[in-house]
Amino acid sequence: MDTKLGFRKELFRNTLNLEVPLEVRLRLSKNIFSGKKAFIFAAGPSLSLVDIQKLSPLLNENLVICIKQSVNVIQNMSDLLLMNFCNFSGYNWSEIRSPVIWTSFDKGHNEIIKERQLKCNALLPVIENAKNNLEGLSTSTAGKECWGNFQRLLDGKAVWGPGLMYELAIPFALHSGVEHICLVGWDIGTLSKHEEKAFLNEHFYKNDNVEMKTKITNQEIDIVAKSTGSLKRWLAEQGIDLSIISDRSLVDSSIRREDQWLKKEV
Repeated sequence: MDTKLGFRKELFRNTLNLEVPLEVRLRLSKNIFSGKKAFIFAAGPSLSLVDIQKLSPLLNENLVICIKQSVNVIQNMSDLLLMNFCNFSGYNWSEIRSPVIWTSFDKGHNEIIKERQLKCNALLPVIENAKNNLEGLSTSTAGKECWGNFQRLLDGKAVWGPGLMYELAIPFALHSGVEHICLVGWDIGTLSKHEEKAFLNEHFYKNDNVEMKTKITNQEIDIVAKSTGSLKRWLAEQGIDLSIISDRSLVDSSIRREDQWLKKEV
């Protein structure tokens, strides 16, 4: 462990890396970051504009959660890497030092992890998922704006978000006891002109290098984007601030933008 990292980060990583049941690890890791911040890194195009060097001092003393490929941007500052089997790409697993938690919606995913020898500290099945249409998405955490679903992490449940932000990232941030969540590069999506067609969402990396490509729809983007105002209000009721670092995110206008962490145009 890098000795420059805070004791909370070391304790959090070491606890989730333990080879004991997830229930025990969750109990031991609860509120480790009480009173601190959580930075949740997503993989939207705006991530390439974030001044990581300028942000680093804060990342070294607060909880850092990475969603998939975003870990390639901040490397050893990540305290938790969240993975699923949508838009999957290669990772240098030997250099990933943080614990890795996966979600799964297919029984064959566990075999893929074993065959490829991928790092996996826990695999949580996604529950209550439905068809990716308006009717189905309306039953998701975002669709119902059912933020109590976040608390089901303690039961080892990942409730359909859709997406890792709602299924694991925010639940883990809340579990750690933070008082401020900052969403980094969570653009949610870029709406397509062809409203009825599914398409590959844009990321800070090229989609050409991705396998297990998973398409998204305007409906999914709209439902998640519209849910964020309610999310902001609910978090405020819990005493938790919410902000975002992005120049294009579709989150609600009530969510504070931290543009000071974006690189200035030359």
